[in-house]
Amino acid sequence: MIEPKPEPGTPQAPYASAFERYAAEVKDRLVAAVLVYAPLAVAFAFGREGLGFALAGGGLLFAFAHELVGTALWGQTLGKKVQRIRVVRIADGEVPGFACAIRRLGWEQIVIPIGVLFRSDHRGFHDRRAGTAVIRVARRQRST
Repeated sequence: MIEPKPEPGTPQAPYASAFERYAAEVKDRLVAAVLVYAPLAVAFAFGREGLGFALAGGGLLFAFAHELVGTALWGQTLGKKVQRIRVVRIADGEVPGFACAIRRLGWEQIVIPIGVLFRSDHRGFHDRRAGTAVIRVARRQRST
């Protein structure tokens, strides 16, 4: 099978696989679930529903900020860091920055990123619209 020609500015690192991307997403969703549902459950157990909803709302905001800020500044959320993958701009291979991260996150929330399964570069619609790709991060060599 002939590989498609890379787009101009294609990152030098290999693209992350669909499995790596979804594994990172599951880890991020677990963190978000703990931040949202744990305070809610504790508050309900003590009859403090109002406080529970306030804490759950704070957890949702934190989860959103984790995704946005992590992607914009470092190209990684906690889940991506554990999976050793990173979001980069196609144009120059650098971290996305806030404008690009907002576009990517917005499209990711609107459109189910199913395209990662069917493209050889595993870029979803949200990646293509934002001009980003998710790549593998090389392991650091330990110095002796």
